[in-house]
Amino acid sequence: MYDFKTQIAAFIEANFKNSTPEEANFKVTSAELLKFLFNTFPAGCIDDYELNEIMTKLQYTRHSYIAKDDDDKEFLTSSWCMHSDLITEESN
Repeated sequence: MYDFKTQIAAFIEANFKNSTPEEANFKVTSAELLKFLFNTFPAGCIDDYELNEIMTKLQYTRHSYIAKDDDDKEFLTSSWCMHSDLITEESN
């Protein structure tokens, strides 16, 4: 059996660093982060509880902040706020 939790933790460590909502260029909910990870790893190889365990062991915290939708309406959201040098403003 593959140890996907260890592989995913190593992938996150290699490609991202913890960030604030203001500085993050990758803000995602747990569901969105799982969907992103399943582009690289087999779908369903970890669940949201295991993702939370991975992220907290890597010392990430969820941030709550005010965001705007497509109609410029503000709403409160909670996301993992990450920064990657691989993501540019043009690719967002």
